[in-house]
Amino acid sequence: MPPPLILWCLGLGVLPIWNRPARPTDNAKVERANGTVERWGEPEKCANYTAWEEKLEWVARRQREGCPTAAAGVTRLEANPELLDRQRPYEAAREGEEWQLERVTSYLSAWEWPRQVSQKGQISIYGKAYRVGDAHGGKPVWLRLDAATHEWVVRDKEGQELARHGAEQITTERICQLQVSKPHASSKKRRRRPNSAPQKEPLLYAA
Repeated sequence: MPPPLILWCLGLGVLPIWNRPARPTDNAKVERANGTVERWGEPEKCANYTAWEEKLEWVARRQREGCPTAAAGVTRLEANPELLDRQRPYEAAREGEEWQLERVTSYLSAWEWPRQVSQKGQISIYGKAYRVGDAHGGKPVWLRLDAATHEWVVRDKEGQELARHGAEQITTERICQLQVSKPHASSKKRRRRPNSAPQKEPLLYAA
């Protein structure tokens, strides 16, 4: 299901382009760019968010204006001057006016997601367990959002409705705060006992 950041983007009218799971080659140029930003930007060395922002600006300028392309022999900016045209600038002050929950619910209502009912008759939606029924334990079901009633609808493989639950995660407040998901209790890391295991040194990129 779309992660919280994607839900927030949807509210602004920004539609995602999905790759197949674990297939970075589907979008190789973007994946390579992400790796370059991380290597050049070295976020682990930035003292705060402001420093990271400044480093990102440097990385972007360096890629656009300091690195000639192999094909054209000129920089990316020289080959593509339109890179400086901000066709859709983001303004944080206007986010409250532009962000719309209806865009999120409309997008979610057009999709279905498979779920496996646990032996306790439950499924998980954004980290929270919802009741489907003991009779369906171990069976596959399909999940979708009913935008009209703002409910999660659970159906079996024949399309028969099994359960409905209020979509409490899909609210403006929770999405804009990126607090949609509730982690499973079992997924929380246990605290280590003092001196129970040596701590690994953080990996730093070479300068």
